[in-house]
Amino acid sequence: TQEEALPPEVTKLKPYIYGNGSSSSQEGLHLTPLDLFKEADSNRTSPTLVAIDKGIIIHALLEYGFDMDDKLLNHKIRPYLERFHPNLETSIYKEITDQLFLVLSHPIIKPLRFNKNVRREVPVMGEIDGELVQGRIDLLLTTSNELSIIDYKTGQRDLSSLNKHRAQLARYQELLKPIYPAHKYSTYLLWTATGIVEEI
Repeated sequence: TQEEALPPEVTKLKPYIYGNGSSSSQEGLHLTPLDLFKEADSNRTSPTLVAIDKGIIIHALLEYGFDMDDKLLNHKIRPYLERFHPNLETSIYKEITDQLFLVLSHPIIKPLRFNKNVRREVPVMGEIDGELVQGRIDLLLTTSNELSIIDYKTGQRDLSSLNKHRAQLARYQELLKPIYPAHKYSTYLLWTATGIVEEI
């Protein structure tokens, strides 16, 4: 999930969550990360995917079917992907399906499915150190005293980028603290191409 500075003319200074983070599957398509998904090579016929393409596809499927019944999701994966990648080979469908369910069965991720306290794709915006910042939290779990932020990352796990990702998650915490000042915070990265979930 990318962060970006807001233009100077934006004047809302107080941190807040805006929009309605979805907690249910929708047949309508989200704009993120599908914009990236559709930009990937739709003519690819290689039996393998580069990590970034695979990660983007898994990210899109997580957004599409996170709280969908496993049997239904398994049934919908192929027709869903064919809307964007009609030329992907059967071996790639299997690779993507196996990876998706590996992520969904992860001990940190699995309890979040069908959880009424979880919101997905939650936009946040506020001022940090005099700069207006906005971002989008992929998974946000809030309880009476705890808050967990999970951010999806495409591509392979990259040690050189951890500090950048750690700073991004720290900004999300800063944006949420005025709303949840007494909560205990935990933050995670989910590497969609490999299924690795790590607390950071």
